[in-house]
Amino acid sequence: MNRLPAALSLLVAIATGLLPMPAAGSPDVASSLPRIASGTVFRQDIADAWLRLHGRAQAPLSDGDLAEFRRLLTDTGWPTAPVAGAPAIGAAGDLLARASAHYRYQQEVIDLVSSRVGIDVDALAVARLNDRIERDHRGTQQFGTLFALEHGRVVPAVPARGHRFYRDFYGLPSMDDVIDTLQAGIDAGRSLAELDPPRSLAAPYTPLTHTELRRELGRMVAADQDARHAYAQSVRAGTPDPALQEAVARADADNHARVAQILDTVGFPGPEMVGRDGVSTFFLLVQHADDDPALQQRALALAEPLMRERRMSRQQFAMLTDRVLLAQGLPQRYGTQTVTDETGTLVLAPVENAAGLDARRRDMAMGTAEAYLELLRARHASP
Repeated sequence: MNRLPAALSLLVAIATGLLPMPAAGSPDVASSLPRIASGTVFRQDIADAWLRLHGRAQAPLSDGDLAEFRRLLTDTGWPTAPVAGAPAIGAAGDLLARASAHYRYQQEVIDLVSSRVGIDVDALAVARLNDRIERDHRGTQQFGTLFALEHGRVVPAVPARGHRFYRDFYGLPSMDDVIDTLQAGIDAGRSLAELDPPRSLAAPYTPLTHTELRRELGRMVAADQDARHAYAQSVRAGTPDPALQEAVARADADNHARVAQILDTVGFPGPEMVGRDGVSTFFLLVQHADDDPALQQRALALAEPLMRERRMSRQQFAMLTDRVLLAQGLPQRYGTQTVTDETGTLVLAPVENAAGLDARRRDMAMGTAEAYLELLRARHASP
């Protein structure tokens, strides 16, 4: 999908330089678009509507069933545990998979669904749903959750792209570790279907503890990105606008002050507070406070338990680590930061123990430094 989740439809560069980072946002969207069901009161009529449609609809959805699916998503919203219950969540997921003639709409909806991971949607199940949609339309997968057997060996069913970041974002084990586990079961005489069964899309309901902070982070990062987008457009047009550049500085200053307050009051927000996308959004805001190395160092220390408990992306933690180290005049640890040498070529900023760099990157769910530089150089060279 390349934009998980996208209540704000926000794309920002992360450690690879090419992949998007999910961002928090409010589920409130224009009434003509799919949305998340609001409220906390159970509605039997909404639950029944989803189950009735699921009971009669075939794959792919007919035009009439697709219209009803879209109407439910507009009028009542994606079903949530408190409003419609777990069976309705599962039914809606099956219907989304069956809407296979409408890839763009599938993208829009699964972006919304992904914002519920850790609340009432299971991370692995939504990753598989995402991969099924990508497989059917692009012949690839993002999370690397679909497997096949070739001559007795477990392999990805279709090529996996970006799986390190996406799996790390949701705290899932690496694809290589999963393959090793599955292979051990195959070697012991079990079937792949037995080892890798279907998984319910609905997870036990765990409401966020800081929903207003989550919405505020969405507003803050929207201001951050809107200002940067406007200035970048003026740069691309060949007429950099100082007023737009100043708007970026103002947005950063406003957000910087609020980030410091948040660190004072709740620390580095965890996924139980603001969702996994909220954690990533806060990380981005900290990254943009690069005129305050002390704040970034403090945020890094507060974020470390989240990273170690897989409640935060290791790639993002690695990026912040490297920024803090370089700001202190020390070499970076994970090779996420680059500079331009005298020939105009992108190279890594100084790195500690370069011989062990790729091993450290692997521990943080990243590919090799060479592959990373190749991606960044290709992007830098493109018009």
